[in-house]
Amino acid sequence: MINCYQILGLNHNASEHEIKSSFKKLALKYHPDRNPEDHQSEERFKLINEAYQILSDPLKKALHDEYLLKDYSETTTHPSSGPETRHTRKYYQGFSRKVPPENRGKIHLAVALGFIAILFAMALFFNFMQKHTAKSLYRQATEIQKDNPYGAISLLSKAIERDDDFEKAHFLLGSIYVREKVRSAESISHLNRAITLSENPPKEYFWTLAIACYNAQRYQNSLEALEKSLLLSPDYLEAHLLKGDIFLYKELLFQEALSEYDKVLSIEKASDSLRREALIGFAVSQLQLNQPEKALPKLNDALLINPKNGIPYFYLGLYHLQVKDTLQACNLWSQAYQLGIHEGAVYRSKYCE
Repeated sequence: MINCYQILGLNHNASEHEIKSSFKKLALKYHPDRNPEDHQSEERFKLINEAYQILSDPLKKALHDEYLLKDYSETTTHPSSGPETRHTRKYYQGFSRKVPPENRGKIHLAVALGFIAILFAMALFFNFMQKHTAKSLYRQATEIQKDNPYGAISLLSKAIERDDDFEKAHFLLGSIYVREKVRSAESISHLNRAITLSENPPKEYFWTLAIACYNAQRYQNSLEALEKSLLLSPDYLEAHLLKGDIFLYKELLFQEALSEYDKVLSIEKASDSLRREALIGFAVSQLQLNQPEKALPKLNDALLINPKNGIPYFYLGLYHLQVKDTLQACNLWSQAYQLGIHEGAVYRSKYCE
C-alpha cells in the first residue's frame, strides 16, 4: 500500500492546506507538459495525483491513516523429537594364505565390490549423521526460539544445511521470520518448502504462509494461501477475518470484504476480539459503499464488546460526518483521541476548529 504522505513529502499530521499546497507544487514540477518524453516524471505525476485523491477525501484518508501500518503476525511451533538409535560396530579379523593364480581375478573383483560397498555404507552413515545432527539442532532451536529467536534462527539454518528435506525445520524457521517481521522473502521460501515436503500440510502451514505474504505485500498470494487453509477448515475464523481485511484495506473490494466479515459474525464460537474486528470491518465496508445506515448498528455493537476501544468512536465520527452531523462527529473524535486514537485529534482539528 502506498504511503501518500511520503509521496507528497509531508508528515502524518499535515493539514489540508499543506496537503493541497504540496500537491500543487509537485504536480507543477512533474507535469508531463513540463517534462515531455520523460517517463519517470510522468509516473511520478500519476503517483502524486493518486496520493492527493486519497488524502483529499475524508473517508479514504481515514482508511489510509488508520490502516497504513496495520499488520499481522502470528506463528506456531511444533517441537518434536525422534528416537535415538544406538549403533554397534563389528570388527573382523582376517588371515592370510597363498592364493592360487586362477582365483586372483575373483579376489580382485571381490575387493572392488567390497570397496564400493564400504563407500556406499560410508555415504549412508554420513547422511544418517547429518540428519541426526539436524534433529539435535532443531530440538535446541525449539527450546530457545521464544527467548532467543535469533539464536534459534542460526540453529535452524545449520539444521537445514545438513538436511534440506527437514520439513519441520523449514516451517519453524519461516514462522520465526514471520513473528519477528524480518526476511519476508526467505520466510515465504521456507514455508513453501515445508508445504512441499509435507504429505498432508496442516492449515497452520497455509495460515503462516498467508501472514508472510501479507507482510511482504503479496496480497494475492496471501489470499491463495488463505483459501487453502479454509479448504482444510471452513470455520477458520482468523482466515476469514484476514481475507476480509485484505479485500477491504488492500484490494478495495468492499462486497467481498462484507462476505468474509459476515462469515465471522455468523459463527457463535467467535471470540469477542474477533467479533469486534469483524464488526468494525463490516461497518467500514458499508461506509465505503455509501450505506452509513448499515454501518451504524455494527459500530454500536463493537462498542458494546469493548467501550474502552477508541476505533469504533473514530468510525462513528466518520459516520456522523457522512450524514452531515458534524457536531456529533467532533464529540466522537474527541472520545477516540482520549482512548489513544491519534487520528481523532487530526480529524477534530480539520473539521471542528
